[in-house]
Amino acid sequence: GADLLSFQLLIFDRWGEIVFESFDSSVLWDGTYNGKLVQDGIYTWALTLKELRNDDKHEYRGHITIVR
Repeated sequence: GADLLSFQLLIFDRWGEIVFESFDSSVLWDGTYNGKLVQDGIYTWALTLKELRNDDKHEYRGHITIVR
């Protein structure tokens, strides 16, 4: 039971710059930044959610590798 109103997804490049941000769980990253495809490489993602029943906050992190 996640509170989707608390959803936040961030994607960072290797220098820590935010290349994507979403507060809507139905909006997915298309691999672009400023309308252009991002370079191949490793990107870091961070997802934050709260639980519906008790407002406990959960943070998840991982990596995405872009190879074309």
